[in-house]
Amino acid sequence: MTIEHSGHRRDELANFRDVAPPGSSMSRWVRTGVLWRSDAPLPDDVAPSWAREHDDVVWPPGLVVDLRDVAEVGDAPHPLAGSGAEILNLPLAGSLAPAQQLALRRGRIGLTELYRQLLGSADTWLPHLVSAVAHADGPTLVHCAAGKDRTGVSVALLLRLAGVPRAEILADYLATRDALPDLRPRLGLDETRLAVMEHLLDVSVPALTAVLEEVGADPVTFHRDRGVAADDIARWQRRVRPGRAGGH
Repeated sequence: MTIEHSGHRRDELANFRDVAPPGSSMSRWVRTGVLWRSDAPLPDDVAPSWAREHDDVVWPPGLVVDLRDVAEVGDAPHPLAGSGAEILNLPLAGSLAPAQQLALRRGRIGLTELYRQLLGSADTWLPHLVSAVAHADGPTLVHCAAGKDRTGVSVALLLRLAGVPRAEILADYLATRDALPDLRPRLGLDETRLAVMEHLLDVSVPALTAVLEEVGADPVTFHRDRGVAADDIARWQRRVRPGRAGGH
C-alpha cells in the first residue's frame, strides 16, 4: 500500500514543487519549469504527482543538485543517476567547521544559527551552485534531505539573485510546512534521532529572514563578494526571468 492517510503516496517526493507554478504570483518573477525543489529522492520513488499530471513536464530534471553530505548519502548512487539527469553533489553542511558540524549533529544549534553558518561558508559552495544552475539544460532540482534548510537557504539565494522580492521567497519557504506530516516518515529518523532533531524539523520565518537581511538590497554584490562569477550571475538571470530565452 503506497497511500498515506493524507492522500500523499509514500513512494513519491513529499516536499516537491516548482518554485513558480503556472499562474502563481512567483511566476511574475521566475519562469515555470526552471527551478524545482524537494526532499531527497528514494530508490523506489515514482515521478512526482505534479509532473505526472502535466503532459508538458518532463521527468527527471536535467540537473539534480544534491546538497547532502557524504555521511548521509553513503556509497549508493543517487536514485536518479542513470535516468539521464546530471547529478551534482554539493555538500553544504560539509562546508561547516568541524565544531559546527558536531553541534548540528547533536542538536545544539537552532535554525537561525544554522542558516547563518551556511551563509558564512557560502564562498565554498555558492559559486558552484550558481554556475551549475546557470548552465543547466532543462529543469534543475535542488534538494537536501528534507528540502527545507540547506535547500531553503540555497533556493532563497538563487531567487534573490533573480530579483524575487523577499515576501515571495518567504512564501515559497513556508510551503514546506504543509509537507511536514508526509515528509517525516521519509527521513528515516529513529525515535532517538528524532528527539535530538525535533527543534530543527519545522520552518522558521526569523531564520530565513536573517538570511535575506544578510543578503541585503544588493544581491548581485553579495554573490560577487562570495566568488560568484559575473558571467554566471548574468546567465542565471537570463535563464530564470520570465520573457527571457534560456541561458545562452
